[in-house]
Amino acid sequence: MGVEWGEYDCVKILRTSPPISTLGFDPMLSMPSLQDFATKIRKGGNSVKSLLLDQTFSAGVGNWVADEILFHSRIHPEQKPNSLDEDQIKGLYEKMQYVCQTAVGVDGDASQFPEGWLFKHRWVGIIRMWSSVFLSTLCKGKGKRTRI
Repeated sequence: MGVEWGEYDCVKILRTSPPISTLGFDPMLSMPSLQDFATKIRKGGNSVKSLLLDQTFSAGVGNWVADEILFHSRIHPEQKPNSLDEDQIKGLYEKMQYVCQTAVGVDGDASQFPEGWLFKHRWVGIIRMWSSVFLSTLCKGKGKRTRI
């Protein structure tokens, strides 16, 4: 008597089981049509940014990606999704594809992101601030003042 082997489709089971089954569209692999995207946007939550960050809306969009999409779309992050007009929705749709395709196209290497991207300026102030705090703490009481 032998062991009988069968096929087991792990991918199919994962895709149909939570939490994977609750994920929204992937902007790189399964971007909906503009019409379907607009319908999803109009049903959105409190703000456009919170909607973009909602993984049940679009999977894989994180904080800096959402900021970059909104920056290029010229949409305020706190704007209500149901207040967007047709042109804004179309712009959001196009910029979501642009940002994701551009970032993936350079394997996420920020040094290769286009010059006009918000990402290039995102951490400059924070790094400068934390460096100043660290250095002033390090030099405290030694009669030195350091500025970056």
